[in-house]
Amino acid sequence: MQDAAFQSFATALNLSSPLDLFNATYNATTANITALHVIPGEAITSANLTAVRPTVTVPSLLGYNLTVTREPDGNITVTIPGSNVIARVVTPDVPYNTSVVQVIDAVLLPPINETASWPIPLAAAANETIPL
Repeated sequence: MQDAAFQSFATALNLSSPLDLFNATYNATTANITALHVIPGEAITSANLTAVRPTVTVPSLLGYNLTVTREPDGNITVTIPGSNVIARVVTPDVPYNTSVVQVIDAVLLPPINETASWPIPLAAAANETIPL
């Protein structure tokens, strides 16, 4: 599933392959996008999202807040305020070393007006959702 999200992301950026995200031209943008998906120092699990507290907002390694919400139907979503990308958790609470991974179905992006200085433009990708 993760591969499909990155394929959709690469297509939205007019790249021929997701591997193009890792060439010298795009490395800084890929590093930023990767850091956007990491919550340092805190393990957010599905157990953190209860009927009393269905939403948690935590800062990513890149500094943008991630909002994680348990929807009324039980699905868990992740988004960044100001971005139109809404990712759905497809496999929750996967242990990895000393961390917990939430497998999502989309590549998260910051608000488009905040990526102007990035090495590649994200306008095409940020103006549409990037589902599987």
